[in-house]
Order: sequence, then C-alpha cells, then structure tokens
Amino acid sequence: MALVGYEPITSVDGGLITERFRVNFTSQTPATNTANINTLNKLFLQARNYARTETGAKVYAGLDPGTSGTVWRSRLFDGSIRFNEKVLGKQYDQTIMAEIEWTRQPFWEGALTQIPLTNASATDDTDGITISNRSDGGTAQVETATIVGTIGPAGAGTATVTLTATGLAGSPLATVVDLANDDTPTISAGKMATAMNLVSAITDRFNVSSSGADLIVTRLVPEANDGDLNIAYANTTTSDLVDDPTSVDTTAGSATDHENWVSIKAANVVGDLPAPIKLQLYNSKDADAADEFYVFHNVYSTPASLDHVLEGEDATGATVTAVADGTSSDGFYGSLSYTATVETLIATWALSTTELTYMAGGRFAILARWAADFPYTDMSLRLKLEGTSSVLWTGNLNPILDTRQLHLLDTMRLPPYLAGQSALKGINLKLYALRNESGAHTIKLDYLQLSPISGQGGWKRFLSVDNGVAYQEYFTHDDTEGITYRTDTSSKIIAEFANYGGPIMLVPGAVQKLYMTSCDYNGDAHVDQTWTTKLWYRPRRSSF
Repeated sequence: MALVGYEPITSVDGGLITERFRVNFTSQTPATNTANINTLNKLFLQARNYARTETGAKVYAGLDPGTSGTVWRSRLFDGSIRFNEKVLGKQYDQTIMAEIEWTRQPFWEGALTQIPLTNASATDDTDGITISNRSDGGTAQVETATIVGTIGPAGAGTATVTLTATGLAGSPLATVVDLANDDTPTISAGKMATAMNLVSAITDRFNVSSSGADLIVTRLVPEANDGDLNIAYANTTTSDLVDDPTSVDTTAGSATDHENWVSIKAANVVGDLPAPIKLQLYNSKDADAADEFYVFHNVYSTPASLDHVLEGEDATGATVTAVADGTSSDGFYGSLSYTATVETLIATWALSTTELTYMAGGRFAILARWAADFPYTDMSLRLKLEGTSSVLWTGNLNPILDTRQLHLLDTMRLPPYLAGQSALKGINLKLYALRNESGAHTIKLDYLQLSPISGQGGWKRFLSVDNGVAYQEYFTHDDTEGITYRTDTSSKIIAEFANYGGPIMLVPGAVQKLYMTSCDYNGDAHVDQTWTTKLWYRPRRSSF
C-alpha cells in the first residue's frame, strides 16, 4: 500500500479529528490486496470496539514526518476504506485507488520518555530520586536525659544540670535547679527545663522541654549532628537523684534538606501541547503500607522560588506554642489551644509581598498535616485571607470528620486579586476553629502545605480500597495509558486505587514541580516516609 497524499488536520476546539486521505493498494495479486484491505477493516473494527467497551487493544495511527525515524502516534476511534466505481472491474488486479477516512485523537504523541528529576538529593536523576513526606531544611537534633530518683521527705536542695554542645557559649554550661521534698522524676525534669529556659545562652540555640521523667533538649535550627551534645545531671545538695553523666542522642541532627517535591527543567518537556504523566513511586521505608497519595503540579506560581510550606510553629497568635518534636517537620509543631465555644482565630501566617508575587494569583489547595491523630470529630476549621482591617476572602467552615494526619482544608487563589502583578501589599492567612464543647481544645499542627494546582486539573488524590503500597512495592499512575495500580513484591499488579481530580499535564518548555505527600492505612503521615521516584511522559504536538 502506498500513501498518495496526507495532510494532517489540526483541531481548533480539542475535539476528535475526522480526516480523509488517498492510498493505493499496489500488489498485482488480488489476494494480497484483499488481505490488506481486510487487515485495515479489522483494525478499524477494533478501534470502534475499544471506544465502546475498552476491551482488547487500542489502535493507533503512526506517522513519521519525512524520514526522521521517529514515529508519532494518534489513537483511532473509527475508520473505513472507500473505493471508486472501477474497483470491481478492471482495476482489481491492478493498482487499487482508495480513500481512507478515520477519526483520531486531536494530537500526535511520541515515544514514552523518562524525565530527569532534580531536588536536593540529586540533579537530573533517572535512577530514582528520593522524596520525603515533608519539606524542610533538615533534622533538628534531639538529646534526652531521663531523670531517676525521687527526692526524699528531707532531701530538698539543689541539683546541677550541665549542657555540653559545640558552639554553646560557656560549654559545658551548668544550671543549678532547686528541688523540693518528695519531687518525683517527672517534677524534677519539669523544674530542670524551666531553669534551663531562663539561661539565654541555652535558649539562643535550643528548646528545652520535659515529658514525664525525660528532660529534652532540641536544636532550634537543623545542623549537622553534634557528637558532643550531652545532658548530665547530678546532686548538688540533694542526695536522692541517681547521678547520670550521659544522655541519649534521641534524634540525630542533619543539615540536609528534606523535600516532598521534584523539579523538571524546561528543556526536558518538548512538543507543543500539554502531556499526561506516568509517575512511579517505590516505597523505600520499612513501615506501614501507604493507602493515600496527593500529587500537585506547579507551573505558573514560580516553581523555582515558591516556598510551599507554612510551619505550624511559625504561626503567630496567643493560642500558638512551638513544641519540639523529632517526628515533625523542622523538628517542631505548633500546639494550637483555645477554650471558647464560638468560632475562634487560632493561628495567623503573614504572606509577604515576595511570596504573593511568586504565587501569581494561582489556585492552591491547602493541605494540613497534624503532628498526631486529629483529636476531635466534632471540630470545624475555616481559612480566611485578611488585609490590615478587612476580610478579603472567606473559606468554608469545614468539619474535620476523621482523625487522619492529612486533611485537605480548602482551595483558594493566592493572592485573591491582581493575578500576576508584583509589589502587592502583604496579607494574612488565618485559621479559625469551632468546637461547641466547654474546656480546652488543642490541635497539633505540623504544617500547612500551599499546594499549587496548574491548569484545569493539576492535582490528584489516590485512595486505596485495601491497605495500599507496602515496603518494597510500587505505586504507578500511568495516565499515558489511563491506568493506576500497585505492583507487589512478586511483580503482580493490582488495581486498588480510586482516583480524584486531575489530570496532571506537563507543559512544554516550562520549569515545573510535582509535590507529593502520602498517608498510611492507619492514618499516619510519617515525616520520615521516603519514596524513590521516577517520571515519564509522551511528548505531544498538534501538527507537523
């Protein structure tokens, strides 16, 4: 069969394309021509069958413009062969002239191509780049001393706590603590923390707290692990403590960034139309299986510069207390506590002129990670954007109906006006809470993720109907073929994920990022969960 002439049509509205072109069946053997015609008709039949039932194979037209050696494909939905009136006469044992009409996708797509990915852990990686369940500047080192010994009925006096640390002024720095008769280890640890928090040299570099009998020292800023960090305590005028010159390095410090995103260079997405992704995540953490994934796509809100995380402990307001916690992003979470039974402002984050310029009026989903299971099923939360003295945007008062550590609070435009303009005055993002019960209400907020949504879709949520992706298993979302599945350790694939949102479409010639966060089947979004990530796409073009 020889192609006589073909001019690909371009779709104006993105709808399916129906086009005609001429071909010649050139065999001098009628049986060969008949076989070739039958083959084409069977392919068109299968194209119609798949369009109706999604069974069997998809059928594609392949086109190599010129002699490039690269074939681009467009899926067929229907087709037929049209002959002129001479075919059944003298032409049947000669060259047969015919016209093919087919209906196809409104684009051509190239071969499946892996995209090099970049973040702090690697540059232009195709072997599998590591992402975490948080985005921060490293891990804050945590040191713990467990107090042993109850002060006797006549044992009141003083004890000495000595903190040793690289860079600490006066190290080793001793703090004298007054202890009373009958003080238990829990009381003594609390008094030691209070005394140490009165020493500015300590509080300039550390947060000091207590939990039960544990005296806990946490670095304020993630740094490389300090092997000299130590808490020692001993009797001074008391005699009932069990002196201990050493402490435990509970969480090793690290200045290495953790990132829940990958960056894509502009040159690595080609074509002239947005194209869907094939995303693969390998569970590299030996923990509970992950049953929920969020993926967000940023093209238009300055992906190279936007800081997409608001830490809970960085919020302002009378209800906010920063609490050191080695299992939270940046080593801290914000404890938001209030007592009112009416809707109450519980946290405020200032969005600066620079941040609003980066956001550029894009759409954002606000994803919260709680530092523990959400403690209530009768609390509602609301987000607002406020200026100096006015409310610019009010979100819905959304009930938090489950205890899972990830929750999508609302969606909004940031800023809510003057999209793409610079020099905007800063505004405030505020979080309000309502719980119609007396007493204290306390939630532990690790961070809010300002999750960009690009395009008409620009985000995906996947939720397993089973336990999800276990250690050393794969999660694959292949939107180039329209399938999502889990691959177990025996290389068997299982379709167990419901899809929400989307699609995510990569934009040619643009810097862009994907942000990913997961939660396990117990509802825990562990910050130390890691995934090895790969990404592919088929470049798309409208015409040649």
